[in-house]
Amino acid sequence: MTMFAAILACGLFLWTGAAAAQQGGGMMASVEYEAPAPVAMSSPVDPGEYMVGPGDILWLSAEGGLPTGFFPAGGASVIYLQVMPDGSVVIPFVGGVQAGGLTLEQASDNVVAAVSSRCRGVRPEAGLAGVRVSRIPVTGEVLNPGIVNVAGTNRLSDAINSAGGLGPGASLTRVEIRHQSGDCTVVDFSRFRLDGDMSCNPLLAPGDMIHVPPATAFVEVSGAVFARGPFPLDRAESGSWIEGSRTVMEYLEGETVAQCIARAGGIAPWAVPDSVYIERRSDDGSLVRLPAGAHPSRMTLLPGDRVICPGSTNSIAVTGFVQAPGVFPWVAGSDAWYYIALAGGLTNEGSRSGVSVTLPGGEEDDPDEAGPLPPGSVIEVPRKILVWWQDYLAVLTGVAGVIIAYKSIF
Repeated sequence: MTMFAAILACGLFLWTGAAAAQQGGGMMASVEYEAPAPVAMSSPVDPGEYMVGPGDILWLSAEGGLPTGFFPAGGASVIYLQVMPDGSVVIPFVGGVQAGGLTLEQASDNVVAAVSSRCRGVRPEAGLAGVRVSRIPVTGEVLNPGIVNVAGTNRLSDAINSAGGLGPGASLTRVEIRHQSGDCTVVDFSRFRLDGDMSCNPLLAPGDMIHVPPATAFVEVSGAVFARGPFPLDRAESGSWIEGSRTVMEYLEGETVAQCIARAGGIAPWAVPDSVYIERRSDDGSLVRLPAGAHPSRMTLLPGDRVICPGSTNSIAVTGFVQAPGVFPWVAGSDAWYYIALAGGLTNEGSRSGVSVTLPGGEEDDPDEAGPLPPGSVIEVPRKILVWWQDYLAVLTGVAGVIIAYKSIF
């Protein structure tokens, strides 16, 4: 009788397992036994921040291995559970467990609790093994609005870059992330662009939509700056000096003159910082010029302001390993080598092959191809790449000179 009962129990267990495996044809569909392909990530996943969604893959394991007979692999050390389109993962002989729409921490706790309730004495663990790749819409002021592919670990900046980047009239301070729940998060994306604030470059959750609205107020920066703002304009001339570059950017409330110039790309070497000024429209419509060079970090801007960074008049700067670095008068039709000669020529350490020319607009050019240089250009002569014995020889020569001078005195 005892033998018969044991055989009957064994047969019932096997029949129950087979029935469970056939139920709906999807019971086992979310179980995988090969590790998913790795996905590039900018930082480790925060279990309290990452939102699990369809396509993610969770891992499930237990100390000493998973119980034999309880899982299809029979004592496997780890199995992988794919999150289904409805947000659930299907665990063999346990059933569906909700994971989608929860943080990774919450989803892992759900899986662990479900397994623990069915298998006494086992201490399971769960986590994220692979991230989803989904498609989300990016609309508004981007260069290529449409549907883009994003991985589960991608952030707002990744989606915007996939859509071609921000358009010239984009508002960085009011980027909208519209969630599947109907809520909308407004992000000051400029804080990430300027300061690297990751809280302003959040992870994207399943079902998110991104909309970049147009900016409503602008400021302009022109003159001796490297205009790398979102809306660079053509180079122009004003009076006797080259105005250089111009860019129009979104107005940021409370931004100072110095911060605005830095956001535009930075001040150029040929600029005259003490002469920076603001052109502002007064209440009666007249144009007022406000000096800002003395306190650029304290003077704040208003919508519609134009920041002017004057450049040095008719000059060329020569820097680096030349005999007499400095600023020299511009001579029409002269090339880079003419100004290097004015600076006394290359030093012994100067590299002729590495000389570069930065034009007033910020573009770099080869000295042999640039031809006659415009006013405001900067010539840089780098140091030669010396072999190790030349560096040591230079040091020893200097030390020897000091010793000889010391002995000659004493």
